[in-house]
Amino acid sequence: MNSRNLLFAALLFLGSCGQGDPNGTQNATVEEKIFPENIKTAGSMNGNRYFEYMGKKMFNGAIFYNAHTFSSNGYCVVSKKTGDKELFGVINAKGKTVVDFKYENLNGLPYVYYGYFVFRDNTNRTNGFVDTTGKVAVPAKYKEVGTIITEGTIKVGEAYDKWGLISMKNEPIIPMQYDFVSAWSDGLIRVRQGSLQGYYNRSGQIVIPIQYTAATDFQEKIAIVQKGGKIGAINTKGETVIDFVYDNYLELVAVSKNEYTSTGYHESLMGFILEGGYIAVQKNGKWGYINTKGDVVIPFEFDQVWEPEKYDLQKVMVRKGDQRGYMNLKTKKVTYFSK
Repeated sequence: MNSRNLLFAALLFLGSCGQGDPNGTQNATVEEKIFPENIKTAGSMNGNRYFEYMGKKMFNGAIFYNAHTFSSNGYCVVSKKTGDKELFGVINAKGKTVVDFKYENLNGLPYVYYGYFVFRDNTNRTNGFVDTTGKVAVPAKYKEVGTIITEGTIKVGEAYDKWGLISMKNEPIIPMQYDFVSAWSDGLIRVRQGSLQGYYNRSGQIVIPIQYTAATDFQEKIAIVQKGGKIGAINTKGETVIDFVYDNYLELVAVSKNEYTSTGYHESLMGFILEGGYIAVQKNGKWGYINTKGDVVIPFEFDQVWEPEKYDLQKVMVRKGDQRGYMNLKTKKVTYFSK
């Protein structure tokens, strides 16, 4: 038998391995290499759900009471009916049960992308987390849980409007007393208490005091903050790197974060550092540019400024009154093209 025939025989053997249990949820027959997100649910709702791949039934035709869709990393929340009770579990892309059918409420999105599912204790109305091996990572004791897991942490709350942060090992990091908890940025996380904001580190220490009336997440190790009615910037040590002399700033550029929203997609946030390392700020009612060191790049004489052109970072659209034009950042000259 030549090498090609040997390979074909091996593939046939792999495709025939793993005959399932009578319920079809353990070691079900399935192609070895599939794309989980292309596994389709079919059948009638509430009692006759099964899975298909390229038009063929999977997992020995196993039937579930209800079934979600498969995640791209190969997990799916499904349910079975026991008497009058519907219980949820999780199967993988081979049809194997990885989380037992014992939860009255189980949800994958967006947590499944990080290897977790949130389950709910309906009696106490609290939530916890189970991982893809079926182990309870966080016991069900939180009234609210956030939709984003980053750096092994998740936002939790006793009530919807008071939030804190724990690790996925159920270690407390930030107490549940804040009106808002942001995502991580440059190793810090922003919180808001009433009208003031500050920053925690990963060890659960307040490293930048809660004293700013406005604040952003960090970008390139700096954050825009407001104090005394004026805008400035600080570094991750809380040191002032841009003086508090500005009235406003603009967030003009989309910043893609490695976080998932409840729909399972990357969250797109707006950033204040533009292409080229510029920041658009306002002073005395007029707009201009500064760089991340606070040096003036575009003088404060315009009623409106835009971000640099994608095809030429030295070219910026500006407006003065009814006139629009482009400023060349090298020559500092403006060529107006409209009135």
